[in-house]
Amino acid sequence: VSEVTPHMREIITLQFGHFANYVGAHWWNLQQQTYEQALQHMTREDGDETGMEVNSDITWRSAGSPAVYTPRAIAFDLKGAVGLFHDQIIEKKPAHDDVTTWQGQSQTIVQDAAPTMDGTETYVPNPDSWSQVMFSKLHPKSIYETCDYRHGFDTFDVFSHGLGVFDSSMQARDDIDDRLRFLAEECDSLGGFHVLTETVSAWGGLATRVLEHVRDVFGATSVLTFGISDAPADTVGKPSSSSSHPLNEGLALSMLPSLSSVYVPLHLAPVMDTSGSFSSGNALGAHVASAIDVCTVPSRTYGWEGGAGRMLATLAPLSRMNLAVMGSTYPNALGQPVVGLYESPDMRYFFPLPVPRPHPLYELISLRGALSLPPKQPSLAQPDPHEFLSLYTAGYRPLRREVGIVHQTLSTPRNFPPALMPEALPLWSVGHLQNTPGVHGYLSRVSSGLSKVPKHAFPQYQEPSDAIDWED
Repeated sequence: VSEVTPHMREIITLQFGHFANYVGAHWWNLQQQTYEQALQHMTREDGDETGMEVNSDITWRSAGSPAVYTPRAIAFDLKGAVGLFHDQIIEKKPAHDDVTTWQGQSQTIVQDAAPTMDGTETYVPNPDSWSQVMFSKLHPKSIYETCDYRHGFDTFDVFSHGLGVFDSSMQARDDIDDRLRFLAEECDSLGGFHVLTETVSAWGGLATRVLEHVRDVFGATSVLTFGISDAPADTVGKPSSSSSHPLNEGLALSMLPSLSSVYVPLHLAPVMDTSGSFSSGNALGAHVASAIDVCTVPSRTYGWEGGAGRMLATLAPLSRMNLAVMGSTYPNALGQPVVGLYESPDMRYFFPLPVPRPHPLYELISLRGALSLPPKQPSLAQPDPHEFLSLYTAGYRPLRREVGIVHQTLSTPRNFPPALMPEALPLWSVGHLQNTPGVHGYLSRVSSGLSKVPKHAFPQYQEPSDAIDWED
């Protein structure tokens, strides 16, 4: 992959898989909440724009008059996965009242509308679809449903089947290309892509083909990829065979990092607790979304020169070492300082880091919200955010470190799980993206295990026959 684009502008987000779309739905809700709260602040301050730190135009598109904002994203899912809420989330064109097509008698049939979710609704542990928890509308070109695989009926659990969705149909390639170009042509200066994809199913294969196409069409643009290796069973439709998961993950890890500027593997098991707070896919999706938001929000602010390109260059100055680990705290939950932020028991990493944990080589630390500390820490009452974070970073020196402070109010949507909505206000959270030797050792073991699997053991992985390079 070529060098990271130095100046990042608009970002296109690609979401592959049902659980990835749960994560995306909550992430868009967080962004919408941030924007609406900033508008309220500006109203209270008589139009003072000092509260508008986050530039929503980086990830949102607007069209029409008055302007309607929708995510600059494409959600890839199986046919029927959006469910009964399909019409609810898709932005519609205005009807033309002056057009008459029938002069005869007509009959009006009134049908109960599907229930809606908005900012006043409460948390639903097991919704029917990710579309049920998403606040904003989506443009019709922001949804791509596979034609040959149906949600809840067909398994989509073989890596090469994901490759085949793109390879075997000219119509599919044209439809995906049309969506990508539609969103890109609206940008003043396309800065790159954010990618959320499941990797233990066929979605890793489709994400691979789409990113290859992105590289062909858009060149060396920046790509930040989050690969989810263990999507919850209640968010994947028809259950699939777990025997194929290691192969799928290994193949995804052998291909997706080389197509990404930075690749962040996400494992959910380390962040699950015994209390059951994150037992459902919806709750875990919110947890992952909140971590992604706090870790990446500095690059979406007006004052962060270089945009997300600067963030990716910090984490991966060398293209051959572009793997990073993500962690975050619960809101208002970073306790007493320890030797390093990476050793704090309050930092929950989406990765099984080794113990003892190695020092990060490169890292980005983010603090989001109005910092406030509990009474048990009187010596740190109302500290400066930079001084506060320095307490967790004084014990080690990485090769490169960036610190992003975003003061704009942190607030969680009302349909977030209770564990992410503490009663104490104001809210703040700390995020950590680190490039550490621990992740490279883990991925080497995954690759080594994949090379020992005989290709004849899983013949379905040879469809199409030239889709996978087993010697790579």
